[in-house]
This record gives sequence, structure tokens and C-alpha cells, in this order.
Amino acid sequence: MAALSFSASVAQWADKVEGAVEAIFKEATHEVVEEMQKPIDSTPAAPMLSASCRRSWTHRAIA
Repeated sequence: MAALSFSASVAQWADKVEGAVEAIFKEATHEVVEEMQKPIDSTPAAPMLSASCRRSWTHRAIA
């Protein structure tokens, strides 16, 4: 028997185990949300740029 690809192995396992598809979906969703909550730019200049943008926006809103 030929070795299955990883995705084929997971699909075969999910077919056998009740609730597996839902568990995989929930875990994948959780991981995506965690990634989306991370800062996009972690360089030292990022906070300064962010503050500059906020200051610029505030001045426009007041004017």
C-alpha cells in the first residue's frame, strides 16, 4: 500500500473519528484568530509610526 499524503491521512482519520472534523475546524479557526491578533509590524519604529498616525488623525478631526 502506498503511503498517504498528510492531508489524505487526516481526512481518513476524520472519517473514522466522530467529531474530528468539528475539532479540526475549531482548532484551525482558533489559530487563525490568534495570528490575526498579533501586531503586523514589530520593528522598533512601529509604535512611533502608529503614534504619528494617531496624532495626524486627531489634528484632522479637530480642524
